[in-house]
Amino acid sequence: MNLKLKTLLEGFAWERKPGQPLPTLKDVTKIHNEAPVDHTTMRLKSNIDQKWDTAQVIQKDLQSFIEASMGAGGEDLVNDIYMALKNSTEYARRVIRKG
Repeated sequence: MNLKLKTLLEGFAWERKPGQPLPTLKDVTKIHNEAPVDHTTMRLKSNIDQKWDTAQVIQKDLQSFIEASMGAGGEDLVNDIYMALKNSTEYARRVIRKG
């Protein structure tokens, strides 16, 4: 495919207004961070986006889930949950660093 540079710069790679300078990384980051989250496009299997409104609620729900999982599936299941939460924590740290 042969794209012309003008076509690329006029909206393929950036949302750019004709006659305006190309946005900087800082500009694009600011726009992205200010955009509201559209929960309808998130691929969640439950409604945690509506129920988890504070860190305390998240922690309480996760603790209850872990306790119920221990009763239902034992140590192996809780170990799997632990690893998933550990990986999620590391992912969250990377997201924070990217800022």
